[in-house]
Amino acid sequence: MVNNVLEFVTDNRNNNPTGLALADKNTSYTWKEVADKVQGLATTFLEQRICTANSNSPIPVLMKKSVNEICVFWAVAYTGNFYVPIDEKMPVERMRTILDALESETLLCDLEMLEKAQMVGGDCTKIYVFDELKTDVIDEGMIDSVKARIIDTDPLYTLFTSGSTGTPKGVICNHRSVLSYSQWVVETFGFNRTTVLGNQTPLYFSMSILDLYSILRCAGSLIIIPKPLFMQPVKLINYLNDNRVNTLYWVPSALCLISKFRVLDKCPLDYVNKILFAGEVMPTKQLNYWISKMPDSLYANLFGPTEITDIGTYYIVNRELRDDEPVPIGSPCANVGVLILNDDLKEVQDGEVGELFFRGTFLGMGYFGDAKKTNEAYIQNPLNTKYPELLYRSGDLVRVNERNEIIYVGRKDAQIKHMGYRIELGEIESSFNAIAGIDRVCCFLDDEKDKIVAIYTTVDGEEEIAIAAILKELEKKLPKYMIPNIIIYRNQIPLNANGKINRKLLKESYLKGND
Repeated sequence: MVNNVLEFVTDNRNNNPTGLALADKNTSYTWKEVADKVQGLATTFLEQRICTANSNSPIPVLMKKSVNEICVFWAVAYTGNFYVPIDEKMPVERMRTILDALESETLLCDLEMLEKAQMVGGDCTKIYVFDELKTDVIDEGMIDSVKARIIDTDPLYTLFTSGSTGTPKGVICNHRSVLSYSQWVVETFGFNRTTVLGNQTPLYFSMSILDLYSILRCAGSLIIIPKPLFMQPVKLINYLNDNRVNTLYWVPSALCLISKFRVLDKCPLDYVNKILFAGEVMPTKQLNYWISKMPDSLYANLFGPTEITDIGTYYIVNRELRDDEPVPIGSPCANVGVLILNDDLKEVQDGEVGELFFRGTFLGMGYFGDAKKTNEAYIQNPLNTKYPELLYRSGDLVRVNERNEIIYVGRKDAQIKHMGYRIELGEIESSFNAIAGIDRVCCFLDDEKDKIVAIYTTVDGEEEIAIAAILKELEKKLPKYMIPNIIIYRNQIPLNANGKINRKLLKESYLKGND
């Protein structure tokens, strides 16, 4: 029985020692080298009392994204504690807020981040620099003794997400959730030693959990793609080909970079045969471009929040989808249950929109140090009064279509009221995205003027489209009260660090009169 993810580190060293495990632009490790590095670090952490054995304490990590950062994560887990990735681009004050919440006296960093770590940690935090730590001595007896006491309900990591009040929320996930989730990924998509996954997402973002732990489980290879390449699509394609990447799990914005400039027309991907995406809505028109150029590849839309490890439902594209048809989020993953409930916490009727709730082993443990928020988000199943059973309420609005597929409608907190009607902004965006020449669009409500605003970009950087032409297409699909009152062209839309549309920044820019 596997009761912690570290069993795979040992298995991979024994069964695939020379196989490529992790690589970035500067460093690459085989599985034997990973095991040696991780266990050597864990030995140092324990011997120098950087981590107290089996204390299940948070250990914040402030490092540049790299294979060494991943090794630090796993080394922390080897000590019977859990790692907390800190975004190196995050404002210092926000970092301090996270460290204060963790009440941690330890901060791990690398030389590049040392100055910032000192600014964040102050006098009360002991800072340890990865580059200065010994990794060449392994006390197998000591680390095996610690590992033997780790059980599957012990926390593995905490990822901080934004909170509606401005205070970050730390989502805790344990070994059991990651074991269950990674097993589903490997079995569903056929990952194995030949899998070479090109990592796009930051390591503090929940999508990275699929990258790290499915590759750890199957003894495949993880290639960290340099971030600047996502602004240079031709060089990006060449990098994927040079590294024989055959599997992608990216946010749609990253995939749309390639489709927007029609890069695959001239630069084919030589090895990629699996394209998974999550994190935001994938415009169907952009997906159809990928399918037209790579029809034999597997495409899958994955859906879920950080609070359930990463993903709870999925849809493997198995039919033609119209450009104006939303990509389904499909059906539940193995060992995941979903409920769609109305405002009275009753099951919705056929075709009715309701909030999506999750249950099962993918569920996280709650928010670190915040019982109030945890109890608001993780609730007793209202349909079950016989025994304790937690649900996670996602805040996502969905419905089930005639094919019994779950369709994402929008965020409960993104539902607006306009002209007396309740409107899902996602529905407007879906219709807008289907218009020829449109690349991406973001809609929001100007509350003061009670006007729906749409800001869009065009394919291939074409000039803006006549508003009359846009309205003509929207009028075919949307009722009058849902048609945007203000339509603005931009040559680009800002993205956040995770590669998603930065809706907050876009709305703030508009309200300041910068559009």
